[in-house]
Amino acid sequence: MFRKLNFILMSALVLGFTACDDIDDAIPQAYSPEPVMSLDGLEVEKGAALSQSTIDLNEVEQLEVITTVATPELREGQSVEYVMQVASSDEFTDTKSIETTEGCVYASELNTVFRELLGKTDKAKDLHVRFAAYLSYGDGARVRFGEQDTYFANAVINVIPFTPELFIDEVYYLVINGEVRAELSCTGGDVYDNPNFKASVEITEADFDPETFVCAWSVIAGTYKESNDASVARMVFGPAANDLEAASGALVANTGADDIPESGSLTMFGSLVFKVNVETLEFSISEAPAYLYTPGNSNGWNASASQVLYSSDKINYMGMAHLNGQYKFADTTDWSGKNYGSTDTEGKLTDDGGAGNLEASVDGLYWCNVNIDALTYSNTYISSFSAIGSFNGWSADAEMTPSEDFLVWTADVTFSAGDEFKFRVNNNWDIDFGGSTDDLTYKGSNITAPGEGTYTVVVDFSTLPYTVTLTKK
Repeated sequence: MFRKLNFILMSALVLGFTACDDIDDAIPQAYSPEPVMSLDGLEVEKGAALSQSTIDLNEVEQLEVITTVATPELREGQSVEYVMQVASSDEFTDTKSIETTEGCVYASELNTVFRELLGKTDKAKDLHVRFAAYLSYGDGARVRFGEQDTYFANAVINVIPFTPELFIDEVYYLVINGEVRAELSCTGGDVYDNPNFKASVEITEADFDPETFVCAWSVIAGTYKESNDASVARMVFGPAANDLEAASGALVANTGADDIPESGSLTMFGSLVFKVNVETLEFSISEAPAYLYTPGNSNGWNASASQVLYSSDKINYMGMAHLNGQYKFADTTDWSGKNYGSTDTEGKLTDDGGAGNLEASVDGLYWCNVNIDALTYSNTYISSFSAIGSFNGWSADAEMTPSEDFLVWTADVTFSAGDEFKFRVNNNWDIDFGGSTDDLTYKGSNITAPGEGTYTVVVDFSTLPYTVTLTKK
């Protein structure tokens, strides 16, 4: 065995050696071979750290990750060394390498790799590890045991990273006039990687003091809401002294119980959107859009002529829209507000006004859903629209015919006295409409037929509210 390794090492000497960094920076394998525990006289065991259910890096300085049980015969100056490879998945496509020292790695080194792979989170996460083993010649040259894709002691470790210096809570709350009014939720992902929080709230004239016309606001951490303990820093937030009445600016946070920030004073009311970044300490307050418009090819990029999406919470917007090729969602009719375009990822939006257009592959009517907090959307193509009810035993669809612009749908339906009916999309109940003829609503209640006879039923999606006209023949 020694002769084999020594021959390989001599070959490496002729070639000027293969540096460890060259090996570690090679293109990672896109698969994970079966773990090797022994090969060519080298036998290893997983270190004690790899057998723990969870490793808290805050509680250790070094971790024993691999142990040498047996080696081939070694000459003077030769030794066995290991490089621990760490990745976020068992495919090892994002591999980071850590040199071991006598089978150990420092907690600080593993924490650095954790952050590079998994971000700023404070939560325990799984890391995948494996080891490349080398015969070291003592002068910096070394030769790998096995092939380029030979790894020892594959394992999954659950790691708690170092506690972040900056505390960020999972949720925050908007306080209006001393009372919690709304929950500020993270706009997406882990709060340490995305410390942006947002809430929509309805502020009315009644919220303002009739004498001073002041409506006070502040933000508190969820932890503070539960504990009421302001001795811990960053529990209570308010605008900086020069931004007390501003619609955007700098936030300040308490550092203890004796320096609670002053509340801000609102200067507007209505459906408002509060945004705070609890890392950079910035805030903004804006009016929530009443509607989203759908300018695009189908309306000559004229938002005023487009269909609108409506919302009950000023976060989730929905509605019917005629789409044909390229389009965008916009919160004003004159492009003065935000418009939402493509991220090149299906279902994801960006509010970068310079982003590309969205694309509807088929000219037709779509049921659109947009979340302006999460910046997500979905469109359901309306391949059929039909009436269904007791007039046909709730078991068959009276298919309706669309207008040229797909916004008005018509069918003749024969009712009996007392019949009830609704409308549904694509012959299933995923999307259906009911309520009343002068306000047809998504998932509304059954509509009562006007009486016995045959009626021409016309559903109009061109404007809000959606309407139904029934004309007896």
